[in-house]
Amino acid sequence: MTDVDRDTDRDTDRVRALLTGFDPGQVPAPDVARIVALGERGARWRVVDRALAVAAVAAVVVAGVLLVVHRVSPAPGPVSPSPSPTAKAGYAVQFRPVLTEAPVGATPCPTEPVQSPAAQPATACSADAALVYTLGPAAVSGDAIATLRPEASAGGGFEVVVDLTPTGSTAFATLTTQLATQQAPQNQLSIYARGRVLSSPYVASPILGGVAQIGGFPTLAAAQDFITAVSP
Repeated sequence: MTDVDRDTDRDTDRVRALLTGFDPGQVPAPDVARIVALGERGARWRVVDRALAVAAVAAVVVAGVLLVVHRVSPAPGPVSPSPSPTAKAGYAVQFRPVLTEAPVGATPCPTEPVQSPAAQPATACSADAALVYTLGPAAVSGDAIATLRPEASAGGGFEVVVDLTPTGSTAFATLTTQLATQQAPQNQLSIYARGRVLSSPYVASPILGGVAQIGGFPTLAAAQDFITAVSP
């Protein structure tokens, strides 16, 4: 008898004892053999079922991990727009209508004048402190100026060319159109900067094109210093 036969006999006796509860000899051998065969086949099915169960559990675990990953990584929300940059302050130059002009009286002009807000009237002296003006609110202020640049003046010396923005160009044309219809001194356009009236030319006709000039600088360095002083 081989070892396999002995193992089969032991399994047969064990099955007979477990299933009947009686002495192994009470169960016919063919029936025991059939039960053993069924038991072995059932064992195989149990092994297969166990493998399927493990696979199912693994699938559930994987699905759970994917679900957790999905929840931990939320869908991106709307992108917040970048904050707008702070608007840069304009040049400290204003174009105002002249309301009155008079020689400086007993009260001298301040040595350190203060620039008035664009929306308010102003009282200011000329650059040489010889005249005092009352001025209306600014029709064109620094935020309507695109650039300031120095150039040689046709009459000698230097001037600062004022290039206006489209909005500034429209406002400047409107202002000069109104001034051209007035009588002196209210037909004068004041160029107001650093608390002083730098010049106050008479306006004979509307000035179009969005370009103005500030003259009276003896040197190129003086024109450049003025631009630096009124730049934002």
